[in-house]
Amino acid sequence: MQKRQAEWRKNLMGNIKHKRHIFYEFIQHKDVKNVPKNISTTIKKDMPRTYKDIPFIQQNLEKMERLLTLYACVQSGDSYLQGFNFLIAVVMYVFKDTEHMEADTWWCFSSIISRVRPMMPDFNQTWFEWCSRHWMNQFHIRFKKSRPLLQSIIERNSSDFSRLIVIKWFFIWFAQSIGLKEILPLWDFLISLEPQHLMMAYVHITFEVLKEGAPTITYNYSQSETELIMAIISMKINGVEEIIKRVRRSLKT
Repeated sequence: MQKRQAEWRKNLMGNIKHKRHIFYEFIQHKDVKNVPKNISTTIKKDMPRTYKDIPFIQQNLEKMERLLTLYACVQSGDSYLQGFNFLIAVVMYVFKDTEHMEADTWWCFSSIISRVRPMMPDFNQTWFEWCSRHWMNQFHIRFKKSRPLLQSIIERNSSDFSRLIVIKWFFIWFAQSIGLKEILPLWDFLISLEPQHLMMAYVHITFEVLKEGAPTITYNYSQSETELIMAIISMKINGVEEIIKRVRRSLKT
């Protein structure tokens, strides 16, 4: 875990000493009274739903709630969106039991938010719609030769499918579709990429996931396209490390 911590700090924090100083001096004890009541209430309600089967997460809900409230106060443009709780939980899990756990969690979480911001429909609707169309176009190019039946269903429901995938998968980096411990190698990979390459990585990951799951999904839900789309969104993703290997090869070609 120490190697992972060092890599995340390097890729997400930059000047570590300076960032920690800012957190301890200007952020940690900030008055959060200006955070709207509905935001703080939503954060509080979301926390118990976060990785309920991971004792460390459940033992640190108050710390994560405080960090999310601080973020909503400092970054009022982003404020808080449902899903942030899963993002911060993964980051805190990586830095658990370290001396600067909260400071490092704050800054790495903030950096990840900057990378997923195009996936926030409430931040910039035009930006969000462009990202949705762009990734979908790239996905269609790759998928139609591999799984034509599922491709035709997805294409007929392209707008809904794209929007749901962007929000449920890309925005929270697959955190609700992959177990916490299994997701860490995927985040290692995503964090190692330059931000401008993330969209294509999402395309290839989705392609690999659906290429494997297409026969079963199509057989079970082909009579109801709505149920099929929801089955894709709800599916649990396995074999993460093999998916990463294939995506790495694809991005190099």
